[in-house]
Amino acid sequence: MRPLVALNIVVAVALAAFFVNSFDFSSAFKGVEWLWVLPAIAFYLLLNIISAWRLRWLAGKFSGKCVSFSRAFWLHMGGMTLSDYTPGRAGYVLVALKAQDLGLQQKRVGGRVLGISLASDFLVRGFFAVAAALLLVSALHSQAVLYAGAFLLLLSMAVLWACWRRNQFAVKILRLLPSGERLASAYETVFEKGVAKRVLAKSVLLSVAGAFVRGAEWMLLAKALGVSEIGFGALGVFTAFNAVLTALSFVPLSIAGIGLQEGAGALLFAAALGVALPSAAALMILVRVVESGTDLIGLRLFLPSRIPR
Repeated sequence: MRPLVALNIVVAVALAAFFVNSFDFSSAFKGVEWLWVLPAIAFYLLLNIISAWRLRWLAGKFSGKCVSFSRAFWLHMGGMTLSDYTPGRAGYVLVALKAQDLGLQQKRVGGRVLGISLASDFLVRGFFAVAAALLLVSALHSQAVLYAGAFLLLLSMAVLWACWRRNQFAVKILRLLPSGERLASAYETVFEKGVAKRVLAKSVLLSVAGAFVRGAEWMLLAKALGVSEIGFGALGVFTAFNAVLTALSFVPLSIAGIGLQEGAGALLFAAALGVALPSAAALMILVRVVESGTDLIGLRLFLPSRIPR
């Protein structure tokens, strides 16, 4: 697996270098209103609070124990920190592997919590992908993007189905990824007990809420760069597009989708917002810096006194 990780690093560096060298960002970053970045960071933290609360809720639901939100939050942020530097964001599997930090038995709960959370997120990404495709059909005058959105929706529904019923094909695919054996183990623990439909429905609703919160974050960053105004229409566009673009970060061809997410995002936003390509590219760089920088607070998990008791 080490050669695959090394290949991902090489691809990430190559894509990032190509992306940065393809544009002149001097004018794009000139005159940035940095005060808009602060509320954007606040919205990104809110997104992580929602995700951590879901971890706490699901862990408590499956274990019958009272789970500390503080423990859940720092475990989630630790997973986010690792995911920023691993192919396919595989580092987030830490949530399953270190579920004992929540005071729970790892094998019984950790994998199920991780599996249901990811399944919910991917289902929501699929629906928003179709919305993004519909928005782009008129902008690009092409049906291809609609087909791409429909494909991502079907793929997302397949992920949901794989997390609803045990599927050996899914196990084989997971084992091809970095930390694949651990991911496959986490997947299989999802099925130790049945999952109530109302639990999955609530998890999906939390994913929807998180998507809109992240959309608000991206909209504020676009406002800081002067490429978009604030409004419900803009919120819809950024919510739909970030669902598609963040899905690219899970493609195990690069480290957390570095280069892939930025390149696709620059093209999508340039077409949808009618702005210059360097300005759209600058937005994607700002998104990466803000989110990866904020995730670094998760390093606290790895300090000696990492989680308050």
